[in-house]
Amino acid sequence: MRFLALGLGFLFLAAVCGAQEDAGRERAEDEERVPGRRQREEEHEREGEGSRARAQDEGAHAIETMARDLMRRIPPEQREAFETFIREQFPREIEELTHLARRRLDAARDELPRLFERMRGLFALYQENPDGFAAERRMHALEEQCEFLAKRYRQAGEGDQAALLPELERAVAELFERRLERLRAEAAEAEEHAARLKDLAAKREEHRTELIEQRLKRLTGELEYQDW
Repeated sequence: MRFLALGLGFLFLAAVCGAQEDAGRERAEDEERVPGRRQREEEHEREGEGSRARAQDEGAHAIETMARDLMRRIPPEQREAFETFIREQFPREIEELTHLARRRLDAARDELPRLFERMRGLFALYQENPDGFAAERRMHALEEQCEFLAKRYRQAGEGDQAALLPELERAVAELFERRLERLRAEAAEAEEHAARLKDLAAKREEHRTELIEQRLKRLTGELEYQDW
């Protein structure tokens, strides 16, 4: 398949090609292990090969089209930076989705828009507030670490649980502090916004009569709009 200029489409089409190559290698290995097996199954394969190939090609085309449509939501001047961003910041997520595409193309097609929107939101945060982006990524990593450690703890014996518990406690405590810090920042931002609204309301109240008369004159045509 041709190389895609759009990074997401290339990743998923590469996964499709890889799945096709894996299937071809498996068939070749089967033939080597069992002489004549290909001949015995030739008729059966002729019946299914065409439909499988068509389904795979249709799925690949659908993912390519979807990836291109999604990337059009990114301003042209930002697309290169966005592709670099997702390659550097989301290698694990891309790898997981690539593996999913190898196993279940339909599921990967459903997951692609959700992953894209998450990446786009974080890309905007990264551009506007790099520190805020780093904090969000750290919290996400801590959440995954807590889930991983909790799973190990539940599956471990009593001795191993005693060793895992302090590490899990530290991760949970750090995640709590970071969430609390974000909540405080959001509260401070909300207070600033509320203060600006109160100031605006006070000024409009002060000039109530003047503003009402001005609006009335414009609605009746007595006062025409004057643009700069």
